[in-house]
Amino acid sequence: MQSDSINTPPRLRAIILCDAVAVDPASGKVTVLGMFDNVTAFAYPLVIPGAIVLIVSDVRSPLDVLVETVAYPPDKPIGERVVIGTVHLEPPPIGHTVTAFIPGALVFPVTGPGVADVFVHGNGQYLGHRSIPIAELQGGKK
Repeated sequence: MQSDSINTPPRLRAIILCDAVAVDPASGKVTVLGMFDNVTAFAYPLVIPGAIVLIVSDVRSPLDVLVETVAYPPDKPIGERVVIGTVHLEPPPIGHTVTAFIPGALVFPVTGPGVADVFVHGNGQYLGHRSIPIAELQGGKK
């Protein structure tokens, strides 16, 4: 249940990785094309065309969102970060969620198979993340 309190922090409901997003200009309905939750790499660092869709609730004031990927190379003590994009969200009517899109290349700073994370921050505060398994293409080129 949503709270009407102005102090309720924004809640990240979903991080969706996909090939593309289409928005119906008449209705505003969103179509997410080619959703995926893992990646097969054929070159490193991994750069693939696509988009990230964010669904956020409890947006009570303007929110500047930053999305970045983080990979954890075995030869480094901390993760390497790449900013994927930013988006500015305005508060919707109470009880509604905000859907935001960050189109363009998805860059995963990996040097081999493993896991990368997608982190989302709003106004400098952590909102959430998801892990993306990365496998290596076996037996040929894409």
